[in-house]
Amino acid sequence: MASQLKSGGDTGAGMVLRLSKRFAYATATVFAAAGLVMLVGAADNVPPLRQRDPLFGVTTRTVLVLAGLSHLGISAWLFSTRDLMNHGLVFVWAGSNYLIYSLGMAVLQVTMPFPAVVVL
Repeated sequence: MASQLKSGGDTGAGMVLRLSKRFAYATATVFAAAGLVMLVGAADNVPPLRQRDPLFGVTTRTVLVLAGLSHLGISAWLFSTRDLMNHGLVFVWAGSNYLIYSLGMAVLQVTMPFPAVVVL
């Protein structure tokens, strides 16, 4: 293994580290793209934007603006930090937010599709 490192060979741990970094950057790019789509969608003038979000009680436009800004903030943070453990925690946290929102809508028995999904 030491000879592989000296000769420029790749170890399994190095490959996992590189793949993890690529995954983090790809996810940050997806977060940025989703945030931009949310902000552009919120700038439109379609009727679902004036509806109140059943879970938060504010307009769908407000939800999309806040979600878009948070996606862009998370993306910027993921691009600026290098700690893979923090990246993993952010991925789990962001994924659980989507799950909790969907569960909340299911508990309130909101019919599909949700107003924010219609806009996007």
